[in-house]
Parts: sequence; structure tokens; C-alpha cells
Amino acid sequence: MKSVLNFFSDVFKKRNSDIEKFNNIMKFATDMVDINKYALVDIIKSLLFPMQYALISGTISKSGGRDLNYFCDFFWNDKMLCVWTEMRSNKNKVKIKDANDNFSLNLSRDVIISTPWHNERLLGTLSGLGYGKNKKPWRQDDNHKVETWLPWGISIVDTGNHSIAAGIISGDGYLIPNKIYDLSDIFKKVKCDGKNYIYIGPKRLKEYSHGSVHIKPNDIIGYVDNINTASVFEIGRIMTEKGIHAWPEISFAKINED
Repeated sequence: MKSVLNFFSDVFKKRNSDIEKFNNIMKFATDMVDINKYALVDIIKSLLFPMQYALISGTISKSGGRDLNYFCDFFWNDKMLCVWTEMRSNKNKVKIKDANDNFSLNLSRDVIISTPWHNERLLGTLSGLGYGKNKKPWRQDDNHKVETWLPWGISIVDTGNHSIAAGIISGDGYLIPNKIYDLSDIFKKVKCDGKNYIYIGPKRLKEYSHGSVHIKPNDIIGYVDNINTASVFEIGRIMTEKGIHAWPEISFAKINED
């Protein structure tokens, strides 16, 4: 009985510690707005870069790769996925407003979540691509498919995970995303308090092949497992309220607009 009580005591202590971390990060972000709102993206990078590299190093050590739960604990349940799928629809796709603007992701500077899963394939690409290896420089090819999310400036690799991971590690190369989404409307539907992701939008019913998902206001649609991603989510809300995104020098427009 004592061991059970100790277990729950440890859980509550961790929970309180996580909430304190979340509050500290959010205070730092709000303080930063008063100094330079454009530096919010650097806070996002500081929170997500360790995860970006952990997803790759997990494949190297064979301790786990391709684990997007490590990155997005708010993805993998039916209710949150219902909201997220709606957000990542054609209505939220954007393009570069000015065709003269050159927009690409910098593999050494931008948050690009690559999830390689095969140790030997990563060994081959990492040994053969990138600056300073007496090999060919890293170049984007037709297999490299990436989608980018505004306002955070987060990019998720769809295909080409191993070679893109090699480019990230070597800090060499540029990548043009094939899809860009402005997901700022998600903040009208979901908020995070450091413990839970809470639905704040209108009542929803989503039909799936395996059944229906009912969502109503104030439903908990996800639990926070990772304070960094929870904080990043809410920093995106601040960016949206301030009318900024990760690349202020670039203007984006909805694809369905002239």
C-alpha cells in the first residue's frame, strides 16, 4: 500500500513540477514579446531542437526512432486528430505571396522534424552526404516531401527522412516545402493549460470508418506528456495574436485567394 501511495505522490510531484515549467516558459515568452516579439521563434527552436535531434539519435542508438509521440503528444488520439485533420485541409494551405521571394528551409537553422527509422539506411546517408566528407553536397531531390506549419515555423518530413536527417546533422543544405499550412485557426478550437489540451470550439461530430468522434466545448481532447510541445503550442497562440509567424520577411497568402 505504501508503494502505491509513493507512486501517486511521485506522479503528483512531477505533475506540479511540469506545470511550473510550463508557466515559467510562458512567462519567458510573454516577457519576450515586450522586448522583441520576433524572437519568439528562437524560444520555439530552443524547445524543439533537442527533440529534433533525439528522433535522429534514437535511430543511431537503436533505442527508438520514428516516434512522433515524442514530438507531438497532442496528435495521437481520435479527438485531437479530428481537430488537427480539419486544420490541415486545403482551406488552410498557403503560398508565397510574392513570386520574387525565395523561400526555403535552412537545414541548420529551422525546426525540421525528420523521423528516420532504419539504422543502416541512416548510416549510408550520413556517411555519404554533407559538407566536409569528400562526398557530394546535400541536395533536395524529388523524394523529399515536407510540410511546413505556420505560425510556429515547424516542418514535418513526409518522405526522405533518412537523407534529410543526414542534412540536418551535417547542417548542410536547403529544402523547399511542398506544402505550407497556416494553422493559426486551431487556437480558436484548442487551448492548452500545461496539463491538458482542451476543446473550446463549437460542438463537433466527426465520422470515421471505425466510428464517430463527438467533441463538445470544454472536452479534454489530449493530455500533456511533453511540456516543451505544450509550451510551443501556446507560444503559437501569442504569435497569432501579435500577427507574426516564423519568417516575418516572407508574406504568405491563402491558395484559394487571388
